[in-house]
Amino acid sequence: MTISRSIAYDGSVGESEHAALMQTVGSQNYGVCGASDWSVTIDGGSTRGVRIGAGWGYGFGILDYNDSDVLLAADAQSTGSRFDTVVATRDAANNRTSFAILKGGSSATVASLRRQAGGVSDQPLALIEVTNATRINSIINLRTYTEKVTTCESVQALPFPWPGSVAHVGPISSVVRDEYRVRMANGSLSWAKVDPLGANLGGITGTFAGLSPENSTSVRRVWGINGETLATLSIPDFGRPVEVEARFTAEIGSSRPAGGLRWDTYMHVDGPNGVQMGFVVAPSLDMSFHDLRPLPIRLNAGPHTLYVIARGQVFDGGNYGYGITTPFNRTFQAVVKAA
Repeated sequence: MTISRSIAYDGSVGESEHAALMQTVGSQNYGVCGASDWSVTIDGGSTRGVRIGAGWGYGFGILDYNDSDVLLAADAQSTGSRFDTVVATRDAANNRTSFAILKGGSSATVASLRRQAGGVSDQPLALIEVTNATRINSIINLRTYTEKVTTCESVQALPFPWPGSVAHVGPISSVVRDEYRVRMANGSLSWAKVDPLGANLGGITGTFAGLSPENSTSVRRVWGINGETLATLSIPDFGRPVEVEARFTAEIGSSRPAGGLRWDTYMHVDGPNGVQMGFVVAPSLDMSFHDLRPLPIRLNAGPHTLYVIARGQVFDGGNYGYGITTPFNRTFQAVVKAA
């Protein structure tokens, strides 16, 4: 199926249609009515196919409903990548809304769109990367939906959640009110309270690398001459930006305590060579206590991993040798807050 209902083309507006229009259309040029409406996904069972999901969308005064998935196929690409734009096209002269793919170029840039109110207009839904004759490689979501803010004294005043709704709940005389947003719960819409800025989302403990034993009886562990990942800490996706405050402590030393070999520790985000949060220089060339406490860092929504890396510094022209750490007096923890 394709668009099964359109409201506001000539002769299509009665009382119920007018009510739907007033609730949705007019806040911006185009959008969808909820986070899942008209979502674009790769169709693995077809050649260069994508599916546009069911739901409501609007643009330039027209409100449309798609009752089931729509399958589209992009043109073939012989070499390299090509980025096409998936759109909903509204044709006021023919009272028709349909989905289409506008062919693009090698850069991830939205195609030239028509934007004539009362004429032909294109609503962008996604950029799709076509990599060869048979495959869609990736999708960049271009859909938008408007959040409408309501103020009330209690959540009981909000019996009918609407996708994209935001409510500030509390005494009308109060400057600070609780914030609620509509979320999906068990397949239906419901109001969910939002943690305020800086709310503590929890503490997380990291994992130390299982390094090779120095010998059969030693309680120490050693790593190779070029440095080592000492520990990692996984931060789950909280669905929002977060502020992370991390701390790493350990006893670290050198296999050449009398020589010119020192091991420093570094903390990185999303890879051993990712964004560096901070580092600590060993206070001695012998066994020393490392306490690494970088400034808090703000991370975007999504899962992330922190890495603690040891890197050697040579001062006497000798070989790197080995670094040593013990299983005693060591911690790797992070506190995560809403950002």
